[in-house]
Amino acid sequence: MRAIIEASSGDTEVLYAAWEDFLPDSKLSQAYALDFEFCEKLDEVKAHLIQGTVEICTEGQQHLDKIDDLLVEYEINLTPEVEAKIEGLRTGIQDLGQRQKVMDQAWRYFLQNGSVSDAYEYAYEFPCNRVLDVRAALLDGYTNPCQSGQYGLDEAQKIINRYQPTLDSETANYLRQLKDQLANEGTNVRKVARIWKDFVPDNQISGDLDIPFQYCDKIAECRAYILDGTLNFCDRGETRLQDIYQLREDYLLALDDEMEAKLEQLYLMVERGKPSTVGLNNAWARATASDNFYKESHGDIEINAFYCDPLDQTKTWVLQGLMSVCSDGQSFLNQIDAFKRERNLRYDEELDYQVELLRVYVGRCN
Repeated sequence: MRAIIEASSGDTEVLYAAWEDFLPDSKLSQAYALDFEFCEKLDEVKAHLIQGTVEICTEGQQHLDKIDDLLVEYEINLTPEVEAKIEGLRTGIQDLGQRQKVMDQAWRYFLQNGSVSDAYEYAYEFPCNRVLDVRAALLDGYTNPCQSGQYGLDEAQKIINRYQPTLDSETANYLRQLKDQLANEGTNVRKVARIWKDFVPDNQISGDLDIPFQYCDKIAECRAYILDGTLNFCDRGETRLQDIYQLREDYLLALDDEMEAKLEQLYLMVERGKPSTVGLNNAWARATASDNFYKESHGDIEINAFYCDPLDQTKTWVLQGLMSVCSDGQSFLNQIDAFKRERNLRYDEELDYQVELLRVYVGRCN
């Protein structure tokens, strides 16, 4: 039991009783009303030692500084026991600081990278800040959520139940995310499977890609990376390709033919890089120069099906619609209109005119 020490004008009998209680394990079994001023300066050192050690989190450095001042100011013959306790207090304070420093580094790495680094050998006991105990348990859980996630959660909950620390929003959020990840694994895997089925025919999905990207089911995780890398190619295509390669290396993952084909498509997209707009600009200049573009031969037109810039993508669909007005024009118009709403696009005068021109031509097909 941690004793509560009340500062008052006590006497040496109280100090000596406290010292005998303190000596075996550097703890107190009861409260003592200690005084900190004695004619015998060794007694003052002992009083500060007891207080600083028992209250090391809040008063340790303060009382160690006082001890150091006394040793400078007075010639005090320290007994081996006192010397050992001073060294213990000094080491304890340094150890607490070092432990917190390593934990802060490990936690910062986790926040910045979304993974746990094995470069930091963090401790698990932080008597001055039990939130760090919880973080240590969470780092264990996030090291490999599929294998150690539940263990990390259980340890974190034991700490919370025992010490009831007030968690900051960041720590509480990661605790909740780990709980959700483990609880929702099956639901999320099924969701990825549904979106994948929608994606396979044309590399498009209905709706947003609202899924997590870490799974115990590594096939589902690989699918999620392919989906994200393809659908958000401009922002994350290359990154997701590297994620997939790392995943296959780590887990010796074998993919079926369908996934291999989609991975190859993503690889080729990354290899080509962001599509050049030279062919698109040439085709657009030709289309905007004549209202009869839709009647012309288009064999020499070279445009990509996909562009990173949303206005370039819209121009592509306009051109594709104009080159196949009655067969595919309405389909491209539907994509153009949905894309405009989704991205809240503003067209310049020429693009707006060409979209409406396509609409007119499509209307004549009916």
